[in-house]
Amino acid sequence: MRADEAQSVVQAAIDDAVIAEQPHLRIIHGMGTGVLRDAVRVYPPRNTPRTRHVTTNHLIVFESQTCARMRSYFTVLQQVSPGSLQPVICGTYDDRFSKIDDEWCFIERREAVTASGDLSAHLRVAMNYPVDN
Repeated sequence: MRADEAQSVVQAAIDDAVIAEQPHLRIIHGMGTGVLRDAVRVYPPRNTPRTRHVTTNHLIVFESQTCARMRSYFTVLQQVSPGSLQPVICGTYDDRFSKIDDEWCFIERREAVTASGDLSAHLRVAMNYPVDN
């Protein structure tokens, strides 16, 4: 399978993982040349959500030598038309990390939404999410 053919397969796998609220998705591909990785990062111009996810106020707590957690705030900005940039959703991330083979690895993210606006240009499906006040 070529990179352009695999792109829709990968996008479908990502969509399915998001809908199923899976904390991890592993994509095993190719010969290690990075062709598929580079293709997946490039969205076709008319399908891109044109967003920027901004995180702030990172609070990291080391629970042990090999476990840590972090809480941060997120705001998603989206350009829905040229010259129009607007926040569409904001909330908190609660992340967990583990040190595996002497490297810190991202383990889990829980997301709680504080406020949201019009997400119709950002998401393909309606989202039910936990609310954080």
